[in-house]
Amino acid sequence: MPRRPIEGLVPDAVVDQLNLEKKGIPTVTFATTELVGLAKSTAFSMGVADMAFVVVPHPMGGIPLPEITQKANDAYPLMVKLPLIGSRL
Repeated sequence: MPRRPIEGLVPDAVVDQLNLEKKGIPTVTFATTELVGLAKSTAFSMGVADMAFVVVPHPMGGIPLPEITQKANDAYPLMVKLPLIGSRL
């Protein structure tokens, strides 16, 4: 089976986040700097103009593990904080 392009996964992640948040489950969706625009557009098209994302530098794939680890460590404080802010739905 051919791999799905990452651009196709971003809207799915946003829809999943919205569905979970509507059920009262705090969530965090990560998007890279290159794909956050698509994520925000998807949320807006579903009626949520203020959905928050943890944005990490692009790319996350095809780079050495230490670089991925550093990006994740840098994003961690925001990843923990966003769900505590509360649902925007």
